[in-house]
Amino acid sequence: GQPVYALYGHVLEIKVEEGQRVEAGEAVAEVGVGGAASVPHLHFEVRVGENDFGATRNPMLWVESPETRGLIVGRLIDSGGRPWHGVWLSAINNETSGETVSWSYLDDPRSLINPDSGYAENFVIPDLAPGEYTVATQIQGQVYRAEVTVVGGAISTVEIVTEPYRPPTVTPAVTPTPTP
Repeated sequence: GQPVYALYGHVLEIKVEEGQRVEAGEAVAEVGVGGAASVPHLHFEVRVGENDFGATRNPMLWVESPETRGLIVGRLIDSGGRPWHGVWLSAINNETSGETVSWSYLDDPRSLINPDSGYAENFVIPDLAPGEYTVATQIQGQVYRAEVTVVGGAISTVEIVTEPYRPPTVTPAVTPTPTP
C-alpha cells in the first residue's frame, strides 16, 4: 500500500523518462561513473513510502533471484529482542564447505539500511546456491549457529537469539605511589 522508489546512481545515458513504467529486463540506463564514482559501477537503492534517504530498504529483498540462487534473510537478536549491529555472520554450505560472509546492519543515526516491515531483518546473505547451510557468528566469545535451507529463486529466513549484551569490564588504572 505504499509507493516504492528505485534509485539507480552513477549511471550514464538514461534511457527512460521519469514516471515511465518499465518491465523486468528493460534497459533503463548504462552503468557509468556519474556523480562521485571513480570506477564504473551501479549504485542501487530501494526506498519504501517516500523518496527519501531515510526510507531506504535492503535492495536485495527487491531483486528476484534466479532458480539457481537464493538468499538468507535473518534476524540476529539478543534474548531481550534487541538487534546486534555490525556483527559478522557466515553462511557455510554444508555440502561444499564454501563460505559467504555478511554483516548485520549498523545502527547509525542515518539508518543506512532499514529493516523490511515484514521480515524485521538485520542481515541478508545473498547469491547462494540452493542447499543446506549453517549460519554462524561469534559474539562475546560465544559461537551461535542456525541451520537453514536455501531454495533457488526464494527467500529463506533464519533467526539467531544470543545471550544479552555484556558491557566489557574495565579495570581501573593504578596510580603509582611516588617514592620519597
